[in-house]
Amino acid sequence: MVIRCPVCKNEKFKILFKSQDRLRRRNDGTHQIVKCSDCELVFLFPQSRVQDYDNNYGPSYISHVVKDRDVIAKINPTIENLRADLFRYSFGFPNDLSKNFSFLYRFFLVLFSFTKSFRYYPLQFSGKSLRILDVGCGVGKFLNQLKQRGWNAYGIEPSDAAVASCCGFGLNVKKGFLVSEYWREPYFDVVVLNQVFEHVDNSMSVLDQLYNVIKKDGVVMMNVPNMKSAAAYFFKSYWFNLDTPRHNLLFSPNVLISLLKKKVLM
Repeated sequence: MVIRCPVCKNEKFKILFKSQDRLRRRNDGTHQIVKCSDCELVFLFPQSRVQDYDNNYGPSYISHVVKDRDVIAKINPTIENLRADLFRYSFGFPNDLSKNFSFLYRFFLVLFSFTKSFRYYPLQFSGKSLRILDVGCGVGKFLNQLKQRGWNAYGIEPSDAAVASCCGFGLNVKKGFLVSEYWREPYFDVVVLNQVFEHVDNSMSVLDQLYNVIKKDGVVMMNVPNMKSAAAYFFKSYWFNLDTPRHNLLFSPNVLISLLKKKVLM
């Protein structure tokens, strides 16, 4: 099978290392982390696709965890389960082994809790008369904050459980993967992709859709894990934000900026 960069379509690459699905403790030996020799994008090969969604995600995934028992009672993992998932996720250790290292367990739990809390909410001001779209809005925590501050808040999310949670809070959230399924004209003042763009399997198409729905003077806000971070350099195939096989694209700041500039100039 030919390895081709999902952005520039170059076929010259360097294999950095193999990785495994530590969230679900699966190691089928098929996942490779590859760096394009042209645009320097780091990406997963083979890429995860939309049809893999149910197999790769679930109610225990970080952005799908529903804490309101009245909305979806069946999806409410305990704090201890979340801690155990976090420890396995970061290091691939089974539960019974991690319990034997209580001090290390607590130390690394605190350390990696910072990486778990990567979501950044900068729009903590009144957005009266402004429309915002949160792509991959999860269970709606961010949207609910925006709604309380007067924003006309919209979301799109592929998880059934997360959409149900959002509807339980009275949020305007659509179910699906594609913005173009619901909006095709300039409509939003702000579009947010909060730890989402690294998941997509069609980056240029996603950008096309965002450009179509954002107003002329609108803003697209995006944040992704940093492939040039110290944690990525140190942990390599054990890096928490590698999140194989859910993260298809792994950006450094320069690569992401280059991609966005390329899109603007097209």
